[in-house]
Amino acid sequence: MIYSLTGPIEHKLPTALVLKVNNIGYLVQCTTQTINKYQVNDTINLITYHHFREDNQVLFGFETAKERELFEALISVSGIGPKVAINIISSISISDFVTAI
Repeated sequence: MIYSLTGPIEHKLPTALVLKVNNIGYLVQCTTQTINKYQVNDTINLITYHHFREDNQVLFGFETAKERELFEALISVSGIGPKVAINIISSISISDFVTAI
């Protein structure tokens, strides 16, 4: 399991960042806030969630452990997958989400 990644941002994509760690570029799906907060060449640390499916593996990255915990709680709900969960976290702050529940 990959717990976290630290390295410079090599590329910014609409829904992901590419982090360069030991000469390997990791594609990490992130919240909109995280993507907009940083620029290419900024060095950042992301706490990750490594999602496995039969046909795919995806890394999701979070700035805080609380974001990751919320993500894991959301994907444990029937009908909410990782992409929906990351979109929920992108659209509302953690404190507002907890208040809403």
